Amino acid sequence: LEQALAENFLVREHPYFAYTKAQLEISKKEYQQAFTTIEAAFEIPVIKNKQSMQKSKSFLKFGEEELAKMYAMMVEVCDQLKRPDDAKKYMQKGIVEFAGTPYEYTILLANADLALKAGDVKKALNMLKKIPITSPSYFKDARIKMGDVYLNQLLDRRHYAKCYMEIVKAKESPEHYRLAGDAMMRIQEPEEAIELYEKALQNSTDTTLV
Repeated sequence: LEQALAENFLVREHPYFAYTKAQLEISKKEYQQAFTTIEAAFEIPVIKNKQSMQKSKSFLKFGEEELAKMYAMMVEVCDQLKRPDDAKKYMQKGIVEFAGTPYEYTILLANADLALKAGDVKKALNMLKKIPITSPSYFKDARIKMGDVYLNQLLDRRHYAKCYMEIVKAKESPEHYRLAGDAMMRIQEPEEAIELYEKALQNSTDTTLV
């Protein structure tokens, strides 16, 4: 990051710089710094104007996907800083900004995390269930989160297993079969796990997969 700045000072004015800087600060648990970084980023003209962001020819990629993630990051940061009003404010902004776009589920996942941290398991599950199978990567993330809730908070092994089988049903891939197999092993269902691992091997040319 510092090298990029040294080579081109204009990088500092690019939203991708703020995006990356905030990620680093969050990884180091420097939440106040991350809050300041993201707050300033939202004032960058190219972020405030979606059309100019889409037309940008910069070598640093920053589009709606990164902006949605930035909103989700800000919600996480506000939660860590015990600023619930700010968390709700940015959550609502993100919901409005990305409603009807492919990235609305990034905001929904962040909202579900917020509900879980507040202890509202029912609300979190209801939100996660709204993510459709037609959005594969988000659907997978949602089902993994749901599975974790069912197993660790509700002690519901049946629904935990169901979440992973739904991932497999959404896309029968070696990766998903192995993921479901690992889930079965976690709840001490070795026979089902073996069946899933075998299917992973059958659908893959990589014999080191399992």
